[in-house]
Amino acid sequence: MTNALSLLDDPSEYFISAAGDTLYFIPPVGADLRSPPQGQGVFLSRHQHAHEMNDVSNVELRGLHIAYAMDSAVLMHNVTNVQLSNCTIVASGTDGVVLDGSNSSITSSRVSDVGCTAIRMTGGDIPSLTTGDLRVHNNSIHRFARVSRTKGFGVMWSGCGGSVTSNEIFDAPCI
Repeated sequence: MTNALSLLDDPSEYFISAAGDTLYFIPPVGADLRSPPQGQGVFLSRHQHAHEMNDVSNVELRGLHIAYAMDSAVLMHNVTNVQLSNCTIVASGTDGVVLDGSNSSITSSRVSDVGCTAIRMTGGDIPSLTTGDLRVHNNSIHRFARVSRTKGFGVMWSGCGGSVTSNEIFDAPCI
């Protein structure tokens, strides 16, 4: 739970004071804050996004585990020829992946436990019918819209020339 100190009562919930100088946090069950095992434990970051790319071309992200973002887990803005494949994207406050650009794809990945839309893609130009050539293919998308129950989609797209194919989308909210 965020933004409500009085409602802080379950493991993994936190509250940050209005002044931003105090963090109140209930650790996950079984977490040893004194000496967590290598690669495990409690993580705290001041970054809004777990991974952010702006104005990049010809990049491939493969086999990554991307998690724990206050905002979108992966934010890709104005990208060209960017491939995200075989990744696990979990536990973001808003969207799992935001893809804005052209000739890029999200394939064979898992996106789950996100606050709003799992994958949001924008590309191409409708008036001129210029294709964005964005692809969302063969992904497992589930447990999304956990914070914003309405207008939280498995995949949301806008623009021209995008494709959403062979994805498994399940465990959506019942509104």
